[in-house]
Amino acid sequence: MNNSSNYIRVGTTYYQKISKIDRYGIKRTELKVWNRPTIVLDHGKDTANAVEKFYDFTMIPNNVNYEYQINGNYNLYAPFEHSPIGDEKLTDKCQFPWIEKLLKHIWGYDEVSYEKACRYIKILYEYPKQTLPILVLTSTERQTGKSTLVDFFNILFGANTVVINPADISNSFNEPYATKNIIMIEESRFDSVQATEKLKNLATQKKISVNAKFVQQYSLPFFGKIIITSNDEQKFSKVDEEEIRYWVLKIPTLKGKENHNILEDMTKEIPYFLQFLKDKETPDFTKSRQVFTNEEIRTDALLRVKRESRPELQKEIEFLLENHCMNNRDIKTLFFTAMDIKNKFFEKNGNITIAYINKILKNHMSLEKSEKATRYIPIETFTI
Repeated sequence: MNNSSNYIRVGTTYYQKISKIDRYGIKRTELKVWNRPTIVLDHGKDTANAVEKFYDFTMIPNNVNYEYQINGNYNLYAPFEHSPIGDEKLTDKCQFPWIEKLLKHIWGYDEVSYEKACRYIKILYEYPKQTLPILVLTSTERQTGKSTLVDFFNILFGANTVVINPADISNSFNEPYATKNIIMIEESRFDSVQATEKLKNLATQKKISVNAKFVQQYSLPFFGKIIITSNDEQKFSKVDEEEIRYWVLKIPTLKGKENHNILEDMTKEIPYFLQFLKDKETPDFTKSRQVFTNEEIRTDALLRVKRESRPELQKEIEFLLENHCMNNRDIKTLFFTAMDIKNKFFEKNGNITIAYINKILKNHMSLEKSEKATRYIPIETFTI
């Protein structure tokens, strides 16, 4: 509290560095707006004159070779607090059994799924600038391990993580997450279109305007990775059929004897796990801009969310057409227009227009006009 290293000046604004220890034992440093007269009053002019000066803020994540000053700008990325074991060799026996157990429980026990889990965390550790898909952990059940993974990432990546709620995404003051590399949103459901679109944009945007209280807006490079946990397996958010930014995993209930000290045990294993990640081969960054291909992140859980995200009218039309075909099995091919659908199924419903039906058929069901259907038997001639 009594020397110049506790303060910085960015542009013309002074800040005091205030460190706090969170529940995980992680040191998190906050910058509070200060002023020169107070520094002089508390510590004298010599301290005020010695305060380190920076042109602006920046955000350059690096967990291996950290720098707090980049081209005269103050780096808001925090130092990585852990180190691999170094020259010590890993034995054939897994030296991080609890971390391995958690990752296999979340991603899957087969070799391919575990490899993807390790690749994902290796990228978070060694390539924190890299864009990654939005990771979504869903389960309607309790005691699944979702929160344990969030806690582990908090411990592993420390002050460069933040846990927020869905309302924070829509908040005009975005500083709590705009300056973080891993943004975790617990027990989430995004009902508004605005929040959903903002979430998807965050996953791929390269720059962010930071709005903090009592500070003029400023811009930063943005490398945020988003992790969502939700108890709603099918409606945590609207996900379009063409959407490729979500990696949705259905998490099963934990089985076996519960380890109440798992976070402490995993913390002790981190140096061995980091060495394991360091020794793994470099990921192939040429296959996809988010490293993982569409095929690698396509899961049954994602398909269920996409099906549930369809417009209600689309679901109803698909159900009615399926039922219609079941009752007319001798018909091999069915041709119809939006007007046919309206007259057959929604004639008395004034809220459903031909224009809206046409929009559903074309934009959501991807049905196009057929040249073979210049002459066809209208759908209304068949039984329902």
